[in-house]
Amino acid sequence: MFFMPLFFLHALFCIVQFFALCLHDEVEKIEYVQDLTRIKYYDSSNHIDKTYLYKYVAQSSLQDLLITVKIQKNGSDDKVIFFPKKKSFMKITGDWTEYPTEKNELICVAFALKKDLLKGNSLKGDMLKCPETIFSSPNVYKVCYKENNYSVRNLFLYMELSQAYLEKLFLTFNIPVVVNTDNYIVYFTNNKKKSKDEKPPLDLHACYMSGEESVYYLGKVIFNSYPTDIERNVNDYDTIYTKSFLTSNWDYNFVMTGEYITAYNRLAFIRYARDFDDKDKKCPPFWNYAILGAGPLNKLKKKDKKNVTKNSVQYFFTNDNSTPNYYIPYIKNDDLQTNENYLICLYSDENDFEGMQIINAHFYINTTDSIILIFLIIFVIIVLPLLFSLTYLCALFKINALKVKMQKLQLLNRKDEIEDRLKKELNLDQYECI
Repeated sequence: MFFMPLFFLHALFCIVQFFALCLHDEVEKIEYVQDLTRIKYYDSSNHIDKTYLYKYVAQSSLQDLLITVKIQKNGSDDKVIFFPKKKSFMKITGDWTEYPTEKNELICVAFALKKDLLKGNSLKGDMLKCPETIFSSPNVYKVCYKENNYSVRNLFLYMELSQAYLEKLFLTFNIPVVVNTDNYIVYFTNNKKKSKDEKPPLDLHACYMSGEESVYYLGKVIFNSYPTDIERNVNDYDTIYTKSFLTSNWDYNFVMTGEYITAYNRLAFIRYARDFDDKDKKCPPFWNYAILGAGPLNKLKKKDKKNVTKNSVQYFFTNDNSTPNYYIPYIKNDDLQTNENYLICLYSDENDFEGMQIINAHFYINTTDSIILIFLIIFVIIVLPLLFSLTYLCALFKINALKVKMQKLQLLNRKDEIEDRLKKELNLDQYECI
């Protein structure tokens, strides 16, 4: 009988939650393409999960070989696809701690079309294979690693790509570009003199080789769209309060709306000094100074199904490691501090070396909890002892009053006895008889 009310309360709560979900904007969780980029977090470059890595380079299925391009449909010239930045980088994941530094320039990646590759062993799950002679082929573009400050040897290396080579591809092929969080692909081309039907779709792949390893297939190149028309409030501050004065736990949700938002976009907190000139505010490279970052966890279900490029996504931040949706895709350099100012910067992908400032954030300790704690301390130190003292005094007073009453009752009960004794002692009975 006791469990019946609890069951009905639980059912009522579920019904209320269902109606609340129906009344509000529907939210749908984004499923990432690869597990590694979903919930991988390293608090130090020395704590890398080696189960995902080969000796030097990560498994090909776990590589996001991204190149981000900017789409501008209404351009006056013959171009639709542009590079958003002056330089383009690509990150390859792996562990090169044991690799000899004098052979750094032998770490190379070759970009080749699918037709130049071999069919792999389907039984082993290898769909494609790189020929041993692929790096000497005149049909491929080869880039080798040069030492830079962005790379972390036991996690990833950054390679600078030739934009001239990629622009030639934009003229010759239809480029498949990811344009939203559903990984929806739209084909774009720069040479408008030829129709799309006259150009084949680009199917670009990457092969890897180093001074210590033979040639093998690394993965398919993904073209990612650069976010545009993002709703920004660069002069505003979002205030984030800690949940508790004692633990300083906090959560922060940020909803962003714009064009060409994809699952490869990243949002990061960047600390800046209080005396920093607002005019000089810049979002540094994604891999260098980020303190805390996230990818879009949820997307609002589209009401206008025709516009595939416009999206609204929700980013979620927390300092609670036990939260299942906690998402940090890279090394954290520092902890967030209360009473400090932060830039919230948007990056097109993890190769982006200059982010876009979205809004400012400031962390504060939850004063409500602190006030409650202060009153609790006052209550424990002052009120409780005073209350105990008053209670003790009241108890003493009541005990004394009870003692007096008991004495009176005893006297009343012994009244006749006392009168008889007095009469005997004073011989009052003799006088009464006379």
